[in-house]
Amino acid sequence: MIRLTVAGLALAGLAIASPVSAQPASPDAQLADLQNPSTRTRIETLHRLGEQGRMDAATPMAALLLDGNDDVQFAAVESLLNLYTVHTDLAKRAWGVPSVGRPTTLAESAFEAGPLATMPTAVPADVVANLAAVVLHDDSQRIRLAAAYGLGVLASPAMGPLASTAVESVTSNVVGALKHPDAATRQVVARVSGRVFAPAAGASASQAIGDALIGAMNDTDELVRRWAMDSLGLLRYDRAVQALTDHVSYYGKGEDGAAALHAIARIASSGSAPVMRALLANQYVPFRLLSIEGLGRIGDRGALPQIQESAASSRDAGVLLAAGFARFLFGQADIVAIADALGKPDTDIQAKVYLAEIVMTNPSALHPLLRTPNPSIRMIAAEILGTCRQPGEAAALQALQQDPSPDVVDAVNEAIRRLQAYAIAAHL
Repeated sequence: MIRLTVAGLALAGLAIASPVSAQPASPDAQLADLQNPSTRTRIETLHRLGEQGRMDAATPMAALLLDGNDDVQFAAVESLLNLYTVHTDLAKRAWGVPSVGRPTTLAESAFEAGPLATMPTAVPADVVANLAAVVLHDDSQRIRLAAAYGLGVLASPAMGPLASTAVESVTSNVVGALKHPDAATRQVVARVSGRVFAPAAGASASQAIGDALIGAMNDTDELVRRWAMDSLGLLRYDRAVQALTDHVSYYGKGEDGAAALHAIARIASSGSAPVMRALLANQYVPFRLLSIEGLGRIGDRGALPQIQESAASSRDAGVLLAAGFARFLFGQADIVAIADALGKPDTDIQAKVYLAEIVMTNPSALHPLLRTPNPSIRMIAAEILGTCRQPGEAAALQALQQDPSPDVVDAVNEAIRRLQAYAIAAHL
């Protein structure tokens, strides 16, 4: 339950939502039932509206994120997600490195599915702003975490641009939540920050968020530290490079040191090349793998002999795949070197992460995978191509609408719808 005094301040100072009583009267009986004094009626109405996909109800539904009853708030989070998520098994759509343990809520499952969870569309400012306010101010950990994951889904750039009138309040609440007394809340907020505030190609990340995540690198909770570093990498936040380099030196081998180097490798600042070159011969496998990734992103072709030597001497499947990724970025290997690692237990997620990164700047690189004899690879390539946010790529997918594999056809049709939906959302 969100504290009424805080909710009042948020409503007045941040303009995150109008009180329920201020909503204009509606002839729609279902919308009227959102204001019903019966808790059960409000919950049932939320579920019904979510199942019906009533996009026009998103703003009045968002008002119940600030309800005085925890169960109503939880139903509001899940029902709002139901408006935007695809109606399929999200648990089978894992995107990137998962969290520890299986998701237990729709909000977690949707977040884990990344851009495959939703169809892009403009999300009203009240929805994302209220979610962010709940993350910081609500008394219930259960509600804060559901709201944080929901924010990670609905405020993601994969949905289209964040509503301009919500940017300030979302940012300030997320910055505040990174210092929340509850460690679990800080963990999830540190994790979703990289998804919500990831900048477009050529743009810079929010300094307020980036600096707050640098501060979170020194959190007393190890998972907060690691997710903060993960998000700094997703933000490509240059101002974090020195702090991250210091962390690699301080923590050395181990999960914190690897998390710091992972962020450095994603940021790919040319000034970090000497650090990564020095780690290519390190006996700690994650350091080799991440250094190869980073040097590939930087474009340090002069390091290629050392990269090849590092991969050959390691013989680790992940390190060999990272070397293939670097060679692709250097223009010295085709994408098949990455795609061949799909479906293999040790490298499947890593290969998908590389392909998802490549598609954002070079979607045509995935076109050869649409023609591979392997239907599983065609399906994965179609899924990933559908997340590139470049509507023109729908043309490359159309030939596969007659594919002999029904799974490929389903993936292609959904990918085309996703690209078309993003084109609309980006211009609203």
